Amino acid sequence: MKLFILLLALLTTINTQAKTLEIYFDTPDLFNLKNGSSVKYQAVSYISKKKKKIRYHENIIYTYDTNKTKIFPVKHYNSVKSVEEKHPLLALVKRKDRELFMTVLKNNGLTYPLKLRYILETIDSNATYKELFKVKSKDNYLFNIKFQYPYLLNLFYSIIFGLSGLILIYILFRKRLKV
Repeated sequence: MKLFILLLALLTTINTQAKTLEIYFDTPDLFNLKNGSSVKYQAVSYISKKKKKIRYHENIIYTYDTNKTKIFPVKHYNSVKSVEEKHPLLALVKRKDRELFMTVLKNNGLTYPLKLRYILETIDSNATYKELFKVKSKDNYLFNIKFQYPYLLNLFYSIIFGLSGLILIYILFRKRLKV
């Protein structure tokens, strides 16, 4: 019986290793990448003691000036009380810490914090934002264009979609069009 409990405990510790999800945010002109800073949402999973469910320790981590970091706790609200709460990153910061978060960003040169957008996400990675960005841009040629020039990319996609529709209409109705 003791051996069974020991094996069960060993198997549960192997399967319940902490997993970390990190989502990086940056402006369309890549301000954080150019200045060596990063803004990321980090969620580390753990198993609760009472109910044995997966829970998450969530933080927003702002790294700037050669590895100085500021950590802001996350809270999920059900109601929206200001414009900032519609932003995907700023809505996660606690309301009492949100003004401090905005001033820290502005003091380090980011004049418009509402321009921060989702860039990339990683799971259990120890790489820095610059390293992850280089790897992602090598893997996908359109990676830079997707968030720097989204309107041009959408225009390109709509032109391709329209041309393929015209070609399909021509193929299906070419006998009727040659009248």
